[in-house]
Amino acid sequence: MTWEDVLKMGNDPIFFESHVYQEMVNIKGMHPNIFRKDIDVNNLKNSLQIMNRELDNYMIHGKENDLELLNLKESLKPLEEKLSKIERLT
Repeated sequence: MTWEDVLKMGNDPIFFESHVYQEMVNIKGMHPNIFRKDIDVNNLKNSLQIMNRELDNYMIHGKENDLELLNLKESLKPLEEKLSKIERLT
């Protein structure tokens, strides 16, 4: 990707992996009973997929508010988008 391509994307905010990692840690910290696996700093995409799987399993077997769990699932989607954007820029 050239610097011109980066300038064309100027309207989009730029995210860093450290921001995504911190958001993942915050979400995991608020829901330790759902997200049990450690977050791999070197492979955030895989860690996010694991978090999605853990949430899906918890939705199937858990006894919590389904609406809250669906909202939690929706909160993971922007993290996927941010990671995709980071991959495109690198």
